[in-house]
Amino acid sequence: MMPLTRQEEAVGDLLIEERLSFASHHVFELRPPQRGLALSELRRRSAYMNFRFGLLKATLPKLACGAFIEAPYENQDKLATQLVLIVKVADFLARSGEELREGLGKLRTQSPQAGPR
Repeated sequence: MMPLTRQEEAVGDLLIEERLSFASHHVFELRPPQRGLALSELRRRSAYMNFRFGLLKATLPKLACGAFIEAPYENQDKLATQLVLIVKVADFLARSGEELREGLGKLRTQSPQAGPR
């Protein structure tokens, strides 16, 4: 087993704090020197994520899916514009830990089972 990355640990801690079950998945780290390649790879992997969300929701229509795509070295406005067009099936899209926390909070308040924590 590979040890978790810092990003996986931070997301895992947040999900535990929110009392959500999860499984760690591959996180890819893109560094500044690969700028053109990095954005292209983000688009490709985001499209695959959208495809997977679509398959999951076809089987489990009430499933909530959130996309966490962090690319701190990219232009955040350009990234948001492109990702919204690609990741259409997700219930929310987060580009930072704070946006992930906000998205999870909104899902929690929209959930019919949501109650006091």
